[in-house]
Amino acid sequence: MRLRNNSKRKHLCGRPDPYSGSDEQFEKHLALIVLAALWILPGDIHAATFTWNLDADGNWNVNGNWNHGGIPNGASHDAVLGNIITAPRIITLGQDIVVGSLTANSAIAYSITGNTLSLNTSGGSDLTQSGAGALTINSGLKINSNMIFAGDGAGLVTVNGVLSDASGNTLTKNGEFTIVLNNNNTLGGGITLNAGTLRLGHDSAAGTGTFTLNGGTIEASGGARVISVSSTIGGNFSIGGSSGLTLSGAMSLGSSTRTVTVNNTADTTFSGVLSGSGGFTKSGTGLLILSQANTFSGATTVSGGTLSIAAQNALASTASLTLSSGGTLLLDAATGSRVNDSAALTLNGGTLSSASFSETFGGLTLAADSTITLGAGGTAGTLTFASGTRTGGRLTIQNWSGLAQNGGTDDRIFISSDPGADFLGAVDFSGYASGASYLSSGEIVPLPETEEYMITAALALLCGTAFRLHRCSRMRDATTTNFPLAG
Repeated sequence: MRLRNNSKRKHLCGRPDPYSGSDEQFEKHLALIVLAALWILPGDIHAATFTWNLDADGNWNVNGNWNHGGIPNGASHDAVLGNIITAPRIITLGQDIVVGSLTANSAIAYSITGNTLSLNTSGGSDLTQSGAGALTINSGLKINSNMIFAGDGAGLVTVNGVLSDASGNTLTKNGEFTIVLNNNNTLGGGITLNAGTLRLGHDSAAGTGTFTLNGGTIEASGGARVISVSSTIGGNFSIGGSSGLTLSGAMSLGSSTRTVTVNNTADTTFSGVLSGSGGFTKSGTGLLILSQANTFSGATTVSGGTLSIAAQNALASTASLTLSSGGTLLLDAATGSRVNDSAALTLNGGTLSSASFSETFGGLTLAADSTITLGAGGTAGTLTFASGTRTGGRLTIQNWSGLAQNGGTDDRIFISSDPGADFLGAVDFSGYASGASYLSSGEIVPLPETEEYMITAALALLCGTAFRLHRCSRMRDATTTNFPLAG
């Protein structure tokens, strides 16, 4: 509603009204007065940046400890812990505090203790670490809306207080800085890791919502950890550290191939069901154990370290397997089939380790110098392949035992159809002559040494065979193996 123009308006003190004139002029003057009044009002009416201004331990609630002439305690107040300090300092919250954001850009460490510090989104990053000094939050830390923690500072951020939320809010971790969560957190909206390092210092450090892994590195901190919340693997990520880490909740790969780089020097275990139509690549030097019957249907690749399949049906639905240079697939479960029996296996520089267990695969392709390590002693196992093809390299088979040109006496390898001379000629059984024979049973075995081979061949002719060398093994065994060659 427009104010009426009244040229005879009087000042309250009886003097002429200085704002007499048109309604438009009066409204403009009134608007300016209102804006000026709002600016000088205390509290959360306007955004303000407060920078810590004391080179000593101090209380958050003391006006003189901040450069703004007040204290940061409002949803649009931004608190900055800067370089004024010359030694590590402790800031005590005299009451529960709410700020829009918290920034640490100091070269020296700050600690916050007492009560609860709440963060309200104000756009951009809500907690930023851009300094080399550590930031330790011993107070409770509450997020009142979906939050972003970011920054590339070298200073470690440690949250020892309980991390909570107002109503199912999410926490997204960006930037290369490292954050440690050390408490039984109640954050319900889930944590998303996009970059940097997240250290988990409690089994419930990830809260109760979905743990989304789009990038960055996770580590167990302060000892072995079991993280039970469900996970979504939305990108390639790493697992580091030196303590055991188990992800026991359901894990979804989605429809894309995801790479997990494991450089943890202790065991890492996925004991939740790994699902999705995407593929899975294990890289890094560490050990990753799959201890659950998984359902993902994409290809499996091991390009570094060891992938241990330690449960029946651990790779029951995988479309194919590739073992690249530096990568080992370890059969590590006592009973049942672990791998999809029709999944083709490509040896592209990697190692298949049977550990005396039996397993059936689809076709075997030798693409580069690779190794099959059989178990030595214990219950004999068998590796069975539908076919054998060579596109390059040589295959070394370790720990085979038995008499050359005869079936093995411990772990054995069978190929359902004759792989042909090119494949057999590229097989080396450790401790035996180069090359392999394909027996009528489908087993591949070492060739005998040249002298033994000639003796056995002569005995085979005496037996009246069509040079089927293995059929005269009993007669050969009855003769001396030191029979001299003519000439």
